[in-house]
Amino acid sequence: MAIVQYPSQVPKPLISVSRTQAQTFQLVQPLRGPGYVKRLNNDAPVTYDLTWRMTRDQAAQFQTWFYSMSASGLAMGRNQFQLEIDTEFGKLLHTLQLTPDTFSQTQEAHNVFSYQATAIARKVPIPQWWFDHEDLVNSEFFAQRSLFDLVMNQQLPEA
Repeated sequence: MAIVQYPSQVPKPLISVSRTQAQTFQLVQPLRGPGYVKRLNNDAPVTYDLTWRMTRDQAAQFQTWFYSMSASGLAMGRNQFQLEIDTEFGKLLHTLQLTPDTFSQTQEAHNVFSYQATAIARKVPIPQWWFDHEDLVNSEFFAQRSLFDLVMNQQLPEA
């Protein structure tokens, strides 16, 4: 199965990408004694619900990429593709596979075309930096960094 690049001329899915992830543990309640946590597995695939909105020309390019059997095409969803998705760790490159029978055109109105699909990634790629700098990530400064950034850029721009 080939991994193809997402075409640069086609708009990315909308920002409202929703994500669900399989559980990796469960709480076991024995007949006697306290409950305990049981690890199920390390593999926790992630499911994304994707929505695209585009113009007629962009929709034609998107459909051509989706149905194309060439080396750079999605082969009707059989090939995997790489897409940058905004996560809590920043924009990260994911390798996605569309799930069967989920790709559909949902709306066509005033030259705006909408498509929906569900894609699966093997895992959320967490950069190693977050684990290497755990003390910084758990610090009070890091918890308030967006507020600090706001103050520095809007209230003290000369600093």
